Amino acid sequence: AFSPSALPPAAAPAAARPQPKAIHPPGRSYPPPDHRCHAPIVYVTQTGDLYKDGVRLGSSARSYKTACSGDVAWVDSIGSLHLNTERLGSSASLYEIAWRTGDVAWSDSIGAMHRNAERLGSSVRIFSMNGYTGSVAWIDSMGAMHLNGERLGGSASRFKTALFTGDVAWLDQTGGMHRNAERLGGSGNSFEINDYTGAVAWTSQTGDMY
Repeated sequence: AFSPSALPPAAAPAAARPQPKAIHPPGRSYPPPDHRCHAPIVYVTQTGDLYKDGVRLGSSARSYKTACSGDVAWVDSIGSLHLNTERLGSSASLYEIAWRTGDVAWSDSIGAMHRNAERLGSSVRIFSMNGYTGSVAWIDSMGAMHLNGERLGGSASRFKTALFTGDVAWLDQTGGMHRNAERLGGSGNSFEINDYTGAVAWTSQTGDMY
């Protein structure tokens, strides 16, 4: 499978707060079959040293994920997250790497949301890494919808992202339909977003199509 883990993941520690979740849009998490993928050859020695294409990146590796860009995101035994030889941060909980750009989306043990070495915000509840653009769509524990470091709105219930543009379509808890920070209308029910254009098609609760 693409983006393998080097070793079995460690058991998640008990925590009082709900744990964040990374979601993978069906059919869009990984590159299409005809995409020219230059994923590196990665291996971990019995002593925990991690190598990429024969070059040692670091030690005490616990898990890793690769990208078609040739990059490797990996976590060491004390929870530090790395991108190749660069240390991105500590206490990593969940992480994903964008297959095209090599960007890394990750949450830490206190629920902060990060993209590479940049802290995007706090109290992440759910996030999705766009494999093509490297952008991160996420909802925090208060229901605010975010795209990278930008707050798009509040009371978000669910969202979908456009693969090639990175735009976000989302519904709020009152049925408001949104595209990024723009409110498209109310009483939303179902919706789709076009991967190539970012256009949103949606139906209202009365069956009207927009």
